[in-house]
Amino acid sequence: MGKHSPLIYFKMAIRLHTVLTRTAHRAIVPRGANIQQWDACTLKGWRYLIEEADAVINLAGENLAVQGLLPNRWTIERKRLIHDCRIVAGEAVTQTIMAASRAPKVLIQASGVGYYGSLDDEIVTENYPAGQDFLARLAVEWKARTSKVEERGVRRAIIRTGAVLKL
Repeated sequence: MGKHSPLIYFKMAIRLHTVLTRTAHRAIVPRGANIQQWDACTLKGWRYLIEEADAVINLAGENLAVQGLLPNRWTIERKRLIHDCRIVAGEAVTQTIMAASRAPKVLIQASGVGYYGSLDDEIVTENYPAGQDFLARLAVEWKARTSKVEERGVRRAIIRTGAVLKL
């Protein structure tokens, strides 16, 4: 799970039993929900949770806009971090599902509207082609990293959200 709004964690935990997060100390979930720390890179310590899950929601990803109090410039290093945390987490989720003795029924994979590239006020549908800028290429690659779960019979839904603002 990435650095998303506590409301997202709350809504997920209402129906789910476990929330995996890199920031367990900041996760706000209902009483009784199981919070597990995850490095968002490896299978270590949580593979067994996949075997108990009916659904997995992958929201992992470094915050695009802010780290700390001020916005970050998208340096080469920052772009590498933004890229790698999504790709590595997607691969870890895929590997875990593929190796599980019991796979979940569905994987809900986060993506972003950046998939479409930089647009003015055009109306886009799911059939609109991917853009060519950094975020668009990243969204395409991130989506591709989890496609293998479909070979296991796992339904994969891609959600493309706009900016997630902290409440």
